[in-house]
Amino acid sequence: MKKLVAVVVCLGLWPLAAAATEPSFALESRALPAITADALAVPVFAGEEEPALLRSAAPALATALRTAREQGSWPEKAGDALVLPAPAGLAARSLLIVAAGPRASWGAEPLRRVAGVAVRRTPPRARSLALWLPGGELPPAASVSAAVEGGLVGSFDPGLHKTAPERRDLALVKLAGTTGPANEAAAALERGLWLGRAQNQARRLAVEPANKMTPELLARHAQEVARESGLQVEVFAGADLERLNLGGTIAVGKGSANAPRFIVLRYVPAQPSTVRLALAGKGVCFDSGGISLKDGEGMYRMKGDMAGAAAVISAMGAIARLKPQVEVIGVVPAIENMPSGTAQKPGDVFVGPAGKSVEVMSTDAEGRLILSDALGYAVAQGATHLVDVATLTGSVVRALGSGYTGAFATDEALYSAVQRAADRAGEPIWRLPLDDDFTRRVRTSLVADLVEGEGTGGGASIGAAFLREFTAGRPYVHLDIAGTSWPESRPWRADGPTGVATRTLALLALALSETPAR
Repeated sequence: MKKLVAVVVCLGLWPLAAAATEPSFALESRALPAITADALAVPVFAGEEEPALLRSAAPALATALRTAREQGSWPEKAGDALVLPAPAGLAARSLLIVAAGPRASWGAEPLRRVAGVAVRRTPPRARSLALWLPGGELPPAASVSAAVEGGLVGSFDPGLHKTAPERRDLALVKLAGTTGPANEAAAALERGLWLGRAQNQARRLAVEPANKMTPELLARHAQEVARESGLQVEVFAGADLERLNLGGTIAVGKGSANAPRFIVLRYVPAQPSTVRLALAGKGVCFDSGGISLKDGEGMYRMKGDMAGAAAVISAMGAIARLKPQVEVIGVVPAIENMPSGTAQKPGDVFVGPAGKSVEVMSTDAEGRLILSDALGYAVAQGATHLVDVATLTGSVVRALGSGYTGAFATDEALYSAVQRAADRAGEPIWRLPLDDDFTRRVRTSLVADLVEGEGTGGGASIGAAFLREFTAGRPYVHLDIAGTSWPESRPWRADGPTGVATRTLALLALALSETPAR
């Protein structure tokens, strides 16, 4: 054990199972007035008077609640919160009233947001928080899992390298007001832990600066995930890339002094079904644009161009704990896209999977090149269903903004499964076209089989059409997270990477285990 710890410290790796800033979670069975905690959070729905729950449980609070409403400090908009110290009639040391939006819209995602706000608005020195879970149509187990996920997301601190980070002492979140069988609630709590931790892990990977998240270090993190969760792992480099015909990864990676890695994670259940799901993640650890150099403004954010890879690696760790009955292979090509004397140039041609030649039009469209390797490798490994996640195009941001992930599909059953998983995860997707016209446009090279580049208009669909060329007709869904991977901050979530798609991918594996896509 000492040897392993020494290696982790030497490499600068952090523990993957749970970050130091993440609180633990427990179920609380006591009635609301008797709950002991440094803070007690109670959701309140839009347009309703002071919560009847509080009025009946602690009548002595009536004056304070009425005063807050009269003074205009009552939380009305989702994300708002009001802190009342020393609440009369409650054992908790402070009361946190959190706006929950309309009651008619209550569900797992509003609950995640309430939990995130509650954790973020808990007084900094408080060590314990109790969150009251409202009843309603949301099943108790779903409430518990969503509250844990949201609380963990709210606890994330992107200041990984600050010498004096903001102090937060919250160590325990107790979930109160739950009903139903205790064993179901306990199982839901554990599921929420693995999903929330996986999302935070993806955020930590994506927020790391490029000098601390090179392709080699990303591969080391993937190996650590595999060791902790029991996954199989292989990392290919050097001559192995040539042997495996990974032409896109070689072409893009040759411009950097930090050599590429090709990471493969495998989850094999004890009794697998006929489904073999492949998850491919774009792992560009830094994207300068290569010879087709990007504008310098905001380029620092290109350390997050491996958000798709972070989602896949982290989802694979969660999948190993959730144990679906489908085999899952995670494939991550990890590279840096840099300009240098050895970098690929516009007009270059390389040979990708299945012997297809590709003409490079812009070296800043590198994501589809390395993902073509990932998809081709997955097909060669016998994948029956393919899903990739990538910060692929600016076009999808212009089309959908930061609220929706762009989705492209060749198979209705697989797309429906992804849509259901995204809905359960609270990670909205919006389907965009992928038709034969876009396929025609990626086959217009004068000198090669395919041309890489967005062309004029429809860039997100062109990128998806290019990738489809390497799926060998397998059911395929492409998720473009360029807009959702790093949007503006929210009251329930710190600024920085969101870890989007991590929970969607894990829940997709579970969904295919329950009802295989055909």
